[in-house]
Amino acid sequence: MPMIDVSPAAFNYLKSLAEPFVDTPESVLERVIVQHRRFSESAVSPADSSGEPAGATLYRMSNIPPMRFTRIEGAELDGKQLVARNWNTLIEELIRTCRAKGYVPEEIQKKLRANTANGRGAKHLGYRFIREVDFSFQGLDAQRACEAALELATDFVMHLTISFSWRQNDSAHRPGARAKITNR
Repeated sequence: MPMIDVSPAAFNYLKSLAEPFVDTPESVLERVIVQHRRFSESAVSPADSSGEPAGATLYRMSNIPPMRFTRIEGAELDGKQLVARNWNTLIEELIRTCRAKGYVPEEIQKKLRANTANGRGAKHLGYRFIREVDFSFQGLDAQRACEAALELATDFVMHLTISFSWRQNDSAHRPGARAKITNR
């Protein structure tokens, strides 16, 4: 079997992906390779996606890439631009839109993939209160917020497209790259 040398940074990254007492360096590398192939095959190249800015990749909801170290650049729901400064404000806007469309708060709360609490949640636990629905949800990391946003839009039959970029960080999936993800 061939032997390879990896930098300490690469080795530490692989260690962060490993499940203790289960994974070996080889099993982690194999999982990373499989995931990379799956995302590469699911992505639509910019030349194949009309209206895509040069260099942006379009992902589908079925294959969400690793969203760690991303920032939202814009979001569009049923052709309308949303004000989303970050992943959690995107969730807030989706919840408000669902309520404005006539969905009852209990239905929205049930479909939201997040910890929720009726009324104002405990601030020290990172809950975000939304007056229009009188419930709070616990803030989500980028990965879970992206998944929750796409699923919420799908559950309530809305078309969501999120423009984002990965930060210039060695631990980001594609440092500096721009992309879009859609639920259609």
